[in-house]
Amino acid sequence: MRRWVIGGGVLATGAAGAHLVAAGYPPDRLSNVGVVGEALLLPATDTVAWTVLLLSLSVVLGRLLPAAAVARVRAVLLRPSPAIFSLLVFAWAALAGSLVAHVLLGGLPSDVDDIVRLHQARSFLEGRLYLESPPEPDAFGVYGMLVREGRWFSFYEPAPALLYALSWKTLGTPVALNPLLGGALVAVLYALARLACGEATARVAALLLCLSPFVLCMSGSLLSHPLAALALLAACLFVSREARTPGPRWLAAAGAALGAAAATRPWTAVLVGVVVGSWAVLREGLRAAPRRALLLLLGAAPLMALLLAYNGALTGDPLLSPRHAFDPREVPWFGYMGHTAAEGFANTVRAGSVLNLHLFAWPSSLLLLPLVALRPRVELDLLAAAVVLALVAGHLSYYWVDFRFGPRYWYEATPFLAWLTARGLGRLDRFLSWLTLPSSGPRTALVAVALFSAFGALCYLGPILRLYGHDYGGLAPLPAEAVRDEWQGRDALIFVPQWTKRENDGFSSPFLANPLDLAGLSRLDRAAAFLGPGAGAAAVAALAQLAPGEASRLRQEGRVLFARNLGPASRARIAAAFPGRRACVLERDATGGGITIRKLRAWGGAGRVLLRVPADAR
Repeated sequence: MRRWVIGGGVLATGAAGAHLVAAGYPPDRLSNVGVVGEALLLPATDTVAWTVLLLSLSVVLGRLLPAAAVARVRAVLLRPSPAIFSLLVFAWAALAGSLVAHVLLGGLPSDVDDIVRLHQARSFLEGRLYLESPPEPDAFGVYGMLVREGRWFSFYEPAPALLYALSWKTLGTPVALNPLLGGALVAVLYALARLACGEATARVAALLLCLSPFVLCMSGSLLSHPLAALALLAACLFVSREARTPGPRWLAAAGAALGAAAATRPWTAVLVGVVVGSWAVLREGLRAAPRRALLLLLGAAPLMALLLAYNGALTGDPLLSPRHAFDPREVPWFGYMGHTAAEGFANTVRAGSVLNLHLFAWPSSLLLLPLVALRPRVELDLLAAAVVLALVAGHLSYYWVDFRFGPRYWYEATPFLAWLTARGLGRLDRFLSWLTLPSSGPRTALVAVALFSAFGALCYLGPILRLYGHDYGGLAPLPAEAVRDEWQGRDALIFVPQWTKRENDGFSSPFLANPLDLAGLSRLDRAAAFLGPGAGAAAVAALAQLAPGEASRLRQEGRVLFARNLGPASRARIAAAFPGRRACVLERDATGGGITIRKLRAWGGAGRVLLRVPADAR
């Protein structure tokens, strides 16, 4: 059998090398598969060719690598104490995520979800769960904002925005939050893996996770997945701790972590929570299951009670979430928005292909997962596989697909995939032995990691930096705040051209630049117009039903007001709601991202230039 394996390997390696030479590597062969969000995809033939070539080289070079080199690598890996290693991987992941956030993404939102959550966080900072509905809400909101019984609020869950508000208050920016959560995710994975298996495997899993481009890019974003992933992994850690040091506090803590996940990404929490909850409840048998289930529920109860109270304050019904108030038809099942099983399977195949590249920037990041099936297995192997399968199967029926920084609806599986990959690396030599190839111990695995990582540095790093370095999720960031800072003269009402009321491209930046209390600003403008130019500020504030300090702040923040240009009738209603302002129209520069503010003529056309703001004035 060995002759057949070696002969087939030689032929496959030669064919793979010939294909890659014919393809002309190292050109930019990675394609953009953006449907919603953007990601890179390696052609299937190239994936197979690179995998065969690098694996074959790993087997050969692994035989040549001195055993002493492996011993030195292992010694370096195990030299730091567990506490120091945990601190190092946390610091690296947090720092790398911060660099992605500030250097690659410019500290800007890259998804409309980010925009709405930042607005939600601003509301929380002012102590408000919701805002009074503004005049003409369609002209001032973006997708994700809804009006219900005079209340204006986001349909997203409150936990991420609450932490963004905390980060804004304590660290000066919401962008600081997710890098810290990314660092904590790596540290928690290391702690969980140490309980499940040996120190070396735990450290390899942590290193794989903190070097994952998918994890680092998501850690630099403003999306909610890093928080959900950390909460779910923490629940697993608490259940594992309970097995080592029995006590009700660990199961209660696991329940609280699952509750935090539910207040962040409910569907993901349901999918993973069923797996983790079942594992926690049933691991000591059916007789102990009721008591353990009760402890989980008691831990989750406070957060669930707060979430129900939040729903009641916004929608008037504790059992009606803002998301379902926005669209009661939305359910994660086939049929909604015309979603079919065929589309679900197609989305799953595409997401798997993208994950295969983005997880570790290897040509086949998922290659080693099947090796986990080799015995002996540990409990975490089965749990990790179940979590991954639950997320994949659960989103098969979900109508939406998004490849922002990778298949982001599967992001919560990344720590479990890192663990399974580390376990697969440890079994690679046994698999080669099963193929009757000569054993080389861990040397083949070490060379494979080095060669696969070299592929990522040479073929993946440049394209991913170009893709995300100049992309903001189609949100077209505009220097809207610079307009407010540089505006001179009478207060302005600037209309932003839009095709539809839900168009986010071009209005996301103005949406965040507007003051929160648009209804109060409208009352202030109407009070000033009614009382005339000679009225004192106190009288205007009293008529507008605002405290003098609040009225002064609102007047300063609202000197420039942006609204969607949804047609003559909408413009007339907005002008009546905000009287006394100079009507203007915003024009985007054809290149460079700057904007020009022109006077709006009575018939709706653009007049003379009032202000030009370059793109770099953000």
